Amino acid sequence: MNIALFSDTYPPEINGVATSTFNLRKTLVAHGHNVIVVTTNPFSKHVTFQEGILRIPGIKLKALYGYMASMFYNKKAMSILKDFHPEVVHCQTDAGIGIFGGLVASKFHIGSVYTFHTMIEDYTYYVTKGHFDRFARHAVRFYFRGKSNSYTEFIAPSDKIKDYLRSIGIDTTVSVIPTGVEFSRFDPINENKEETLSLKNKYDIKEDEYVLLSLG
Repeated sequence: MNIALFSDTYPPEINGVATSTFNLRKTLVAHGHNVIVVTTNPFSKHVTFQEGILRIPGIKLKALYGYMASMFYNKKAMSILKDFHPEVVHCQTDAGIGIFGGLVASKFHIGSVYTFHTMIEDYTYYVTKGHFDRFARHAVRFYFRGKSNSYTEFIAPSDKIKDYLRSIGIDTTVSVIPTGVEFSRFDPINENKEETLSLKNKYDIKEDEYVLLSLG
């Protein structure tokens, strides 16, 4: 199957959505699918297409950790996607690239999936600074209710997210699919002993001392 993933963030950017999209592409390719990732371009002011990654230029948002924001339409990118013949669109985000994904699905009359990665309501305060925050939350709910009519299916990473989507009036099909973890990175057989020893020396940890890490 020819699958087009749309995300406003992708490695080398480091965040949950970028990592999830990277792992999803890797897994889909391993299962024999043809995958193209459409994302922003922090490296160039031009559209680039290399090794299945279609990057669209944009502007850097200094107030949002330097993330890139691209326009929701690009003629050259659309031409490349036309040649790719996507059979399904999978959007990971809601900004310019995510909107572009919806336009692509509409233009080629193909199914579209949206993964609800982030509880946007929890972040309205950072924009409103406490002013009209209640209004902003209602605006977010209204936006996603309207957006739900544009997609064939929603994906929720957890039951909590699914319950939230139902609570705000989204009646589109919602499938719960937890975000995957690349377990191979934690397999002892892949340990770099020199790197481990270097880290222990850096933090004055004895070579045979047991270390327990808690992340989250």
